[in-house]
Amino acid sequence: MKIKVPVHKILVLCLLFILLISILPVSQISAKQDIKSTIDNYVENYLEKQRVPGASIAIVHGNDIVYSNAWGVTGESEERVTTETPFTIGSISKSLDCQH
Repeated sequence: MKIKVPVHKILVLCLLFILLISILPVSQISAKQDIKSTIDNYVENYLEKQRVPGASIAIVHGNDIVYSNAWGVTGESEERVTTETPFTIGSISKSLDCQH
């Protein structure tokens, strides 16, 4: 028993599929930008409220850096903070070391 599907229905399905595929990457890019903007706004507000002179953040997923940014200046020399600026972590190193 063969089922006959009108050509125009197949064409419409193909066009919808192509449209969906073409929109998907754009919406993923838009979502990434929204997340980055949200992180940036949150960190900027936090640094201002807490009077933190500078900070650098990196978010890693697997082996990939999916987000990195830096704000403000270093406390000592007041040089601009970059994503490469080293920070001292003080006494929290013991709790980080126990997270293996």
